[in-house]
Amino acid sequence: MQPPSTVACASPPAQDIPPADQLRSEHQKREKEIAGRYAAGESIRTIAADIGRSFGYVHRAIEQQGVPFRKRGGRHKPNPAAGGSAGPKSGTAASARTQQQRRATTANPPARIRMTPAEREQAATKVAHMFVEEKKPVEQIVKETGFKHGLVYSLLRFKKVPMGPRGGGKKRNASAGTSSSGASARAPR
Repeated sequence: MQPPSTVACASPPAQDIPPADQLRSEHQKREKEIAGRYAAGESIRTIAADIGRSFGYVHRAIEQQGVPFRKRGGRHKPNPAAGGSAGPKSGTAASARTQQQRRATTANPPARIRMTPAEREQAATKVAHMFVEEKKPVEQIVKETGFKHGLVYSLLRFKKVPMGPRGGGKKRNASAGTSSSGASARAPR
């Protein structure tokens, strides 16, 4: 039998390990940087991807610094008090190209149109004329006027324009029990 070998422990020398205070200050510095970037308008996911940490880590860091969270969804304007930009600081060509594509495809929707009663009457008359007299579909009216779908429908209701039933399906002939195509209609329950 051989005597047990005396192998030295492979722990690093004490001078290579930073003291706890130094680690804590580095962690706080990183939290402040993360909170500053968030306050400047960057999203939590963008920051997390940039620094290589999880969403939860970044979220907790922001929370620890006392920065109020924004509401969910959409792009956010930068906070002028923070003095930063809204874009990510990664600087890669791919992320810049992706941001440009995102801005191009998600154009800001037009602001809500506020009309005086006279303007509403005039717009309703125009939309009703296009729908009834010119027999234009709502999609075409939306393109030509620049109004949103909801506003076009609202103006048509305002002028009491009769519109077809919802759903766009075939109208049923209730008395004969058949649809307009001649197929047998389902009995009501």
